[in-house]
Formats: sequence, C-alpha cells, structure tokens
Amino acid sequence: MQRRVRFKQSLSVLLTTLGLSLGGMVLVAAAPASGETLDPMVAIAPDSTPDVTPAGYYDCPAGYLCAWVDTDYRGRMGQWSGNNRHWSAFSNSTCQTGSWNDCASSARNNGRYCDVLMYEHAGYGGTPWLLWRGEGQSNLGRRGANDKISSNSWSC
Repeated sequence: MQRRVRFKQSLSVLLTTLGLSLGGMVLVAAAPASGETLDPMVAIAPDSTPDVTPAGYYDCPAGYLCAWVDTDYRGRMGQWSGNNRHWSAFSNSTCQTGSWNDCASSARNNGRYCDVLMYEHAGYGGTPWLLWRGEGQSNLGRRGANDKISSNSWSC
C-alpha cells in the first residue's frame, strides 16, 4: 500500500512539473517553499477585510488549501491547513451565505505532503472532489463543484 501511495505522489509531482492533465484535472507546477512544515490540524479563518486587489494563484501559502470566490483565482481568498467539517464556520461577507459554505469558484492545493478532498456537504458528505498536492483548479464549474464546497479533508 505504501509503495502505491509513493508511486502516486511521484507521478503527481512528475505530471505537475510537466504541467500535464490527468483525469480531467489540470495540474499546475508550483514551487514549494523551503524550510516550512505543515501543521495539518490548524484551520485558518479567512481575513475579514475585503480584498482591494484580486488574490492570485501564487498568493496561496505553502501548506494550505486555498479557495477563491471567483474563477481564475480572483476575488477574496480563504485558506485552510487542516480538516474542516463546516466551511460555514469561516465568515466571508462577499458570499451570499455570509460564509465560505457553497462559495468557492476556484481552488489550489498548495499542501506540502497530502492531497485534499473537498466535499459537497458539511461533515464530509456528498460528492467529493479531489485536488492532488500541487494542483490548482481555476474554474470549479468544470468539475461540477462551483459554489458547492462545504467541507474539506486531507488525504496522505
């Protein structure tokens, strides 16, 4: 089992570096930050002040799952480094729900070690959408996930 996981991670890194597509998921090359470690149990609430300029793909800190209100990594950005059962716990005044629940239109997994699953419903329910480590999805609508994410968990 461990060998299969290592192979999957190695393949992911290779394809990410090459910028290839796998299974309908676009892999985007990202340079990892050096000397930093992942604390997988800490959730960071998004900043409560509105963005003046659009957040971009490279604004997502190393070790985090980031999501944006708009496609193409634009608009307010939220970031999470742990498992989160309820995105409704993270306020976002720019969303109809007043929180990150059902508000993400693009996402990036900038985690150091793990893939991330984003779920349609709170409590890790409904349809799961996988973002491999290093993967970004500029338009979650292409995967049927636009404004449908309600929770996330990391898979190592």
